[in-house]
Amino acid sequence: MTDNAEMSRSRIRVAAYVVRHCAVPELLVLDHVGMPEAGTQVPAGGVKAGEGMDEAVLREVAEESGLLTARVVRQIAVEDKPHPETGQP
Repeated sequence: MTDNAEMSRSRIRVAAYVVRHCAVPELLVLDHVGMPEAGTQVPAGGVKAGEGMDEAVLREVAEESGLLTARVVRQIAVEDKPHPETGQP
């Protein structure tokens, strides 16, 4: 259960486009085993308290793919919008 302060706090999430540069560049995508309804995704997830954005995105890439040699090249975009279903920040 969450309190009102936690409910009103913005939820910060990151997502990664991981590209392997070879003769034909490849984009890393994931299908979650046992959750076909989730669809094909790129590595993504929440930022933990005290964690920087770069640190969070590299952690998510490692957790979801096992890839430990990824590096952040650049930030592509930042969005500030409410959750589509709950309206929460």
